[in-house]
Order: sequence, then structure tokens, then C-alpha cells
Amino acid sequence: MTIDTLVSDKEKVEKSNSNLTSKEEAFNLESKMLEQENEIEQTLIKTMMDKEAEFLKLKKDYSQLQKENKQITNSKTWRFSYPIRKAMNIVKNIKSFCQTVIRFKKINEQEENYKALQIEYERVSSELKESEKKLKILSLELDYVNSNKFHHLAKEAKENGDMVGFISDVIKKKQTVEQNYNETLRKCARLYQKDKDDYQKLVYSKILPGLKIEDIPEFIVRFAESNSTLSLQNASSFKTSLTMRARLRQLRKNMPDQILDDKFNAYKLMDSLCIRRPRVEERTFRFSEIPIRESIVIKPSGGAGSRGVYLVFSVNRIQDVKRSRILTSWDALKSSIKEDTQLGWVKHDEWLVEELILKNKEMLTPATDIKFYCFYGKIALILEISRFPEVCYCWWTPNGERIRTGKYDEELFKGEGVTEKEIMIASYISSQIPLPFIRIDFLKSDEEIVFGEFTPKPGNYDTFDKEIDQLLGDYYIDAQERLTEDLIAGKQFTTFNKWVLQLNDYNRGYVKENV
Repeated sequence: MTIDTLVSDKEKVEKSNSNLTSKEEAFNLESKMLEQENEIEQTLIKTMMDKEAEFLKLKKDYSQLQKENKQITNSKTWRFSYPIRKAMNIVKNIKSFCQTVIRFKKINEQEENYKALQIEYERVSSELKESEKKLKILSLELDYVNSNKFHHLAKEAKENGDMVGFISDVIKKKQTVEQNYNETLRKCARLYQKDKDDYQKLVYSKILPGLKIEDIPEFIVRFAESNSTLSLQNASSFKTSLTMRARLRQLRKNMPDQILDDKFNAYKLMDSLCIRRPRVEERTFRFSEIPIRESIVIKPSGGAGSRGVYLVFSVNRIQDVKRSRILTSWDALKSSIKEDTQLGWVKHDEWLVEELILKNKEMLTPATDIKFYCFYGKIALILEISRFPEVCYCWWTPNGERIRTGKYDEELFKGEGVTEKEIMIASYISSQIPLPFIRIDFLKSDEEIVFGEFTPKPGNYDTFDKEIDQLLGDYYIDAQERLTEDLIAGKQFTTFNKWVLQLNDYNRGYVKENV
């Protein structure tokens, strides 16, 4: 099945379903109304809980007072003290009369004192408000000071050769604090374990964000499964899923994502799927062996990101992608690559040489990077990167909405976005690969998008904000289950499996030839 066929089929479906727009709008309106109703319901339930707790406390206090009053009135001391209490009441009345006479004499004096106190009260109130403002500022500064202090302590531990001991102490304290907080939250949850469902739902929903996945009590999970209105989305985490996938790669060798991480392997798969990719030299070079010519990209064979990547427009115009600078000679390129090696950006003198894809050939503008976060046929997130004159980022949803993700928030720009056909290409490739997640990177020219590489482990994937991390975590879990269902149903992944067999034959031939 070709991409053009997919696009044609989709256009037919869209044409036949054009009358669904009003239904979708109605559905969106209904979803918003349900959200508002849920918020109102939570507020009412919380109010009921508070009032019920207040009523039970008052009832308990009243019962206790009645009990104490009965004990006193039934005691012998109370009965025998009646003459004394009567005499004390007489004395109290006489004293009250005397105080009333004296009060009239002091009333003018008290009025003057009251005015003075009112002035003093207003002065103190004003000072208190100013102190509260200063306290808020100081609290922020204190957080900053603590951060600097911890950094200083870590630096000091390294200088003293005591980093291992310092780390052990920090971990021990962190574990103790977390254990105490987790235990407190679990006890709060247990207090409502046998309470009304609405109360449990409200309390558990407030507790879940404060617990890591492994710290969520079984009884909350059980309640959530039996009560669909309590969401476990807080348990979804993209960074946790990718970290677990990394552990799986340690346990199992030659996983699909490991094979796809090789650019030559990836290009062979794209050829099988009839996807446009750059023309590339079918070997790696030492830098001294790279042919000096224009319209090529030079990149390290085992690199990641833009480190060590150079766009050669001509011998006198070479763009250092990582540093966003232009080099004016091959000797300058040689010096820059030497610097990359010294910085540890490039580990080995092994380089790939491939076709340079341009966004604008007349202006020599480099192609835009388009990176699709793919979850077995579904696109969750799209990253658009412009690298010239400086590196800027733009995040997109599949629906064409620009969003923030917590990553690169200080370097965002208004990108151009992607087309429906481009989304379909990425989705199609992802659906042909038996993986719950793979990032598929393209280069976008004015004419088309060109496959760049697969990225199974995106850099700094732990810096997404909580909302995006949970969203991508949900996509990952869903993709994993859909993939499992398809494999059980007998999906063959014919193109992918044929490609793996060809790689195995090639590798066996290469080993035999070099033995």
C-alpha cells in the first residue's frame, strides 16, 4: 500500500463524513459540560464531607459535656456546696454593683485609651501586611539559597573526595522524608477506605498526585478499577516507560529499536517502504578520507543530536549545526571537529556523508527538522526545529495546535507546522514497526519531507512537564496493548521481518568475509 493510496482513501472518508462536524462540536460541548459538572460535584462532595465532619465533632463534644455535667450535678460535693454557692452569688452581685459605679467614673478615660489603641492597631496592621509581603519574597529567596547551598555542598564533597559518602547521606535522608510523607498519605487514604464512594473518590484523587507509581496502595488501585470515575492517569509516565524500555534493552539483545538506531539499517527499511531518504555513501569515513565537495552533510556515525553535524553548502560555506556558526574553509572545519573530539561530543573518527537537503536552494537555507513522537501508528506530539540563524523550537499537537511542553520553553518560535499527508507518512511508518514508541525524524524542504533517522530514546525526555509526561505515558500504554493485540491476532509485519532477515544475511556474509 502506497502513501498516495492512504491519502486518497483518507480524503474519501473525510468527504463521506463531512456531516459529522456538528456532531463533533456537540460532543466537545458535552465534554466541557461534563468537566464543569464534575468540578461542581467535587465541590459539593467536599462541602458535605466538611459539614458531616463538623456535625460529628459537635455531637461528640456535646455528648462529652453532658456526661461531665451529669457527673458534677450528681456528686456529693455539688449538693453540700449549695449554701456556699448561694452566698457567693450574693457577694458577686454586690461586687457587680460596685464595679458599675466605678465604671461610670472611668468611662471618659477609657474612651481616650480606645482611640489611642485604635491608632496603634492600624499602625501594627499596616506593618504586618508589609511583613507578609517581605516574607513571601524571603521564602522565594530562601528556596534559591537552599538550591545554591546544596550545589555548594555537592561541589565541596567532590573537592574533598567524599562524594560517595555525601550521595549516600542525601539518599538516606531523601528516602526517610519520602517514606514519612508516603505513610502519612496512605493513612489518610485508609481513613476513608470504608466510607462513601464519593468521599473515597475525592480523597483518593487528591492523594494520587503525591505518590509515585510504586507507592500507590493496592486498595486505591482496586477502587479505581471498580469505579471508572477515579482516573489513574497520574500513574502514566513517558519517562518511566522509556527508562523501563532501556532496562529491557539491557536484558534482551538485538531489540527492534536497537537495530533501527543504526542509520544505514534505517535507510534500508525506508527503501523497502518506498519512503524518500537522503542519498548516502554506503560506508563510514575517517575525517581525512572524506571527499571535499559541496552539498553534503558530515555527521558522526554514532552521534546524537546536532553535535558534530556540519552542512557543507560549499567549500567556503560550512554550517556548524551545534554552534549555529558558519565556517569559511575546510581547515576551519578540521579545527572545529578537533574541538568536538576534545569536548567529548564526538567519540570516534567515524563519519557519515550524505546528501544535503535544503529548504530553499537559492537562499541556501537548511531544511527544517520535523520530529514525530509516534506510538504504533498514532502521533502524539510533533517537534519542529529551525537551526538557522539560531536554534528555535515549536511544539505541535496532531490537530495543528501550538503548545508548550516544559522542554525548550525559552527557545520557542512560531513554526510553520506540518500537513495531514506528512502526519500520515509518519503514522504509516510507525504502524509497520513492532514497537510501542519510536520517534521518527524528517528533514522538510519546500517540496517534501525526507526521512532522517529513527530515535528510540530522545534526549532529555525527562524534562517534559507533568501534563505532557502523563499524556505521552497514556499513549505508550495504549500503544503497547494495541501492539500486543495485533501480534496475538497474527499480524505479520511482513516488510519489517523481511528487512531483519536481509540484515541478518548481510551481517553473516560480512562476518564470513572478514574471518
